Amino acid sequence: MSKCTKPKCHVTDNLRCHEGNPDYQKCSFFVAGDSPETQIESAQQQSSLLSWTGFTLGMDDVAKFSPRSRVVTIALVGVSDAGKTSFLATLYLLLLNGQMLDGYKFAGSFTLGGWEILASKMRWSGQEPPSFPDHTPRGISRQPGLLHLALKDQSNQLYDVVFADAPGEWFELWAINRFDPQAEGARWLEQHAESVLMFLDSEKLSSPEHRGNARFQSLKLLDRVFDSYLPHAIGIVWAKYDMFMQNQAIDVLKQNVDRKKIKRSFNVISANFSESLGVIEAVSWSIEHALEGQEIRAIQIPVDYTNPFLSFRGRSE
Repeated sequence: MSKCTKPKCHVTDNLRCHEGNPDYQKCSFFVAGDSPETQIESAQQQSSLLSWTGFTLGMDDVAKFSPRSRVVTIALVGVSDAGKTSFLATLYLLLLNGQMLDGYKFAGSFTLGGWEILASKMRWSGQEPPSFPDHTPRGISRQPGLLHLALKDQSNQLYDVVFADAPGEWFELWAINRFDPQAEGARWLEQHAESVLMFLDSEKLSSPEHRGNARFQSLKLLDRVFDSYLPHAIGIVWAKYDMFMQNQAIDVLKQNVDRKKIKRSFNVISANFSESLGVIEAVSWSIEHALEGQEIRAIQIPVDYTNPFLSFRGRSE
């Protein structure tokens, strides 16, 4: 079985090399098939100069920066091809063009390479016109790729924000069966995310050919998100809103959203960069509500008067 010999590398899960190699099969740590043990030992003797590659992070990588700040995990939940990856690429391009998240300024990223990969196809290269990012691969196992932003608020307080770039197939399985073996990544987000943006595909919901199946999948996923993520903040993103056409399928979804008292909805037009400010609004709202009620409090150490050692508080006068 093919595998990577570098500890904590999840290349067989998310198809992204921990060492930053575009072709992970050419990495010296990657062992294809039943290679001799000598090759494994030789690969294990090598090491990277940095503890991160600049590409997407794995679950274990969050521990590298979590001691320094408050980490906010935002889950982008939606069925396949709902616009989650394009949303992240648009966010990055908006920040590059000087847009500011409400109350926060950019302070760095451990995954600039990962952001660039997402945004590369949305740029004009001079040869090919811009297009949407590639579909997020499912991988062999179920580990979400995490994209990172470091932000500072107006008081210069640092926050680390991570976004899960997860394939929609996970959420489709998770919506039907929470404990599906192939939905492990969706369950990880269920346990760790503090704010949720659920994506509804306006294009498919407006299409006479696809609206029936799109409505069914969206309703199942909406029920699962509502049951799993409360009391965390849940926002609805109407993706591809330039394709939006009011119809019965959308009316049913809106009624369910209203019934669940999900108060915030954002309209995102992916095809027109100048009209994509709904992306900034949605992310700013997610961060703000994830941090509500999460102020760091001083640790109070009780005095134990029954224990002479623990009750000692200094030399008496």
